[in-house]
Amino acid sequence: MFVIVKFGKNETRLFNPDCCVNNLLHCIKEKCNIHPQDTLDLFCEEMGALDLYTKGSCRALDFLKPRQSYVLLKMKMDSSGSPISYTSLLQEQCPTVDIDLNIPYRPAGTQKRWDEIKNALTA
Repeated sequence: MFVIVKFGKNETRLFNPDCCVNNLLHCIKEKCNIHPQDTLDLFCEEMGALDLYTKGSCRALDFLKPRQSYVLLKMKMDSSGSPISYTSLLQEQCPTVDIDLNIPYRPAGTQKRWDEIKNALTA
């Protein structure tokens, strides 16, 4: 049982979500070279930002679907501990293009949806 976390320049790491949320977030920070003081969250297209930072000692499997891919987010918090903004830690790559056929690698509409998500995360 695992989840896929996407970050950086199209990097991925597998994590076992059968643990408490705090342990999972700690492991993600460690394996993805994130500063220990940063507040992280995960994002998926179906559910948006999961607000895992509020789940503490709850079981991560209660919020994550096995074999699902999630984008790693860094959160900026205000003085009261509420999120002000989310920043995707996945650096978007240009779609791969098949030179011979000049066909974009991503299916039609995928780029537009990703742009909408990216704009929402950085707004």
